Amino acid sequence: MASCNEEATLQELVHAQGAQASSSDDTKSLFPQIHLDQVWGLNIEPPESAKKCVKPWHEREDTEIFTESGVDDQFIITIPFTCPVRVKSILLNPGRGDFAPRRIRAYVNRPDGVDFEEVQNSSAATAPDAPARERAALGPVGSGKPQADFALREGETGVSEYPVSAARFSNVNSISFVLSDSTAGDISRLFYLGLRGTALEMKQDQGNHFDVPAANAADRPVDGVRERAAGDISRLFYLGLRGTALEMKQDQGNHFDVPAANAADRPVDGVRERAAGAQQGSAR
Repeated sequence: MASCNEEATLQELVHAQGAQASSSDDTKSLFPQIHLDQVWGLNIEPPESAKKCVKPWHEREDTEIFTESGVDDQFIITIPFTCPVRVKSILLNPGRGDFAPRRIRAYVNRPDGVDFEEVQNSSAATAPDAPARERAALGPVGSGKPQADFALREGETGVSEYPVSAARFSNVNSISFVLSDSTAGDISRLFYLGLRGTALEMKQDQGNHFDVPAANAADRPVDGVRERAAGDISRLFYLGLRGTALEMKQDQGNHFDVPAANAADRPVDGVRERAAGAQQGSAR
């Protein structure tokens, strides 16, 4: 049976957790895991300003730097991460006024992004506002449908937090955000875009071996070794072999001597040894 976090509608989660983001959760910010230099967008003016709204938490209230759409009120921002992450919520500061977008859609693990035609064909005409419509409009990763689609709260100041489905955002490498539907209809602006969640990176200690969290280690291949115990951590510090090299020695008669212990039924230069410990007789 699915958990409440996976099946609860976005509207229910939003009302349950409150409207405003809390600064006490700053430690869960995924800003350090964002590949900021690789953030890019569509219909953004100027194009290089796609990452301007992607800021650290302490700059969330800054309204001097923002991302703005170009020819109409829709724009797309694609954010890649430096490691897989589990996203719990989206943080937005669209500001107030006619330029504030009123809708956001999110597509997970689309490294090449999405275009506006695909967005139009894969999502509802308006943001879902009821549980049945939301389930019909959204889909799992790889379905072609968005993994999140909701209307933004209007008239609020500061940063608002929007929880997302734990199932659809459990293993994220990139997210493409589509913002649209400003009152002005020709321009949209976004002052802050942030994410909260957990980084799913493997940590290497000073002994140069890897620790894998027990919850994720069961039956998971790590450098070719499959973890077989779900509750423990397996470590391998050294793997080596000891033995003797069995070199073939050639004497002056241009024939080979093979150690008797290994010569039985072993082909050597086309001659099969027939007796395990005996010397072959001379040719007649």
